[in-house]
Amino acid sequence: MTTVLIDSSTEILLVALHSAKHSTFRQTKTGLNHAQKILEDLQALLEETGITPEQLSGIGCSLGPGSFTGLRIGLCTAKGLAEGWKIPLFGLDSFRAMVEAAVLAQPSNEYFLPIIDARKGRFYGQLFQKALPMTEPVDFTPEEFLRWQHESVVLCGYQPHLLKTRLDELQKWPPGWRVCEGWNDQQGATWAKPLTQQVPSQDVLAQREILGPFAGPRYLRPSEAEESKS
Repeated sequence: MTTVLIDSSTEILLVALHSAKHSTFRQTKTGLNHAQKILEDLQALLEETGITPEQLSGIGCSLGPGSFTGLRIGLCTAKGLAEGWKIPLFGLDSFRAMVEAAVLAQPSNEYFLPIIDARKGRFYGQLFQKALPMTEPVDFTPEEFLRWQHESVVLCGYQPHLLKTRLDELQKWPPGWRVCEGWNDQQGATWAKPLTQQVPSQDVLAQREILGPFAGPRYLRPSEAEESKS
């Protein structure tokens, strides 16, 4: 069973082909211009592995949270491919994958906080204890994350150092917090392997309709166009 995986929730576009025997990844820092690279990278992976669309069992796509534009591009592309290739579509949880990668890199019973820069002075985040989510995803200012300052928290995700810098500037960095040691947030492949563990079994995929049931993207704020209309 071979599946396509797409994570477009950050500036790093991650495209993968995954099977029980092997996983092949491509990552590109596009600055959220994912539309220019997503099909190109997927085509390159298919040619590199010799896999044809007829051999694919499903396609997974990150549901966010993350960039509104990036998520929309990834999801629209995944839906179009799933419908065209007549294969099921399933969702992926990027925050969960980021935390699982951090736990592998630094085993701990502490809380983990995956971070994605949400721009405009805000960050997306979600508190986990190991791989168990303790909160829903949030769209917070740096100060709002301090509601968890009494916990021992390890930051991971995409650009966790940026949140640390903001809190340092405010002289409010909690003493029990730290960034995951050796965490490389410029490598989407850091959390690519945990993403592959979210692929449903072949039996589950075989019973699914092409485009449903499917949980929609986790947009935590309206698009800039929607905000300008309000």
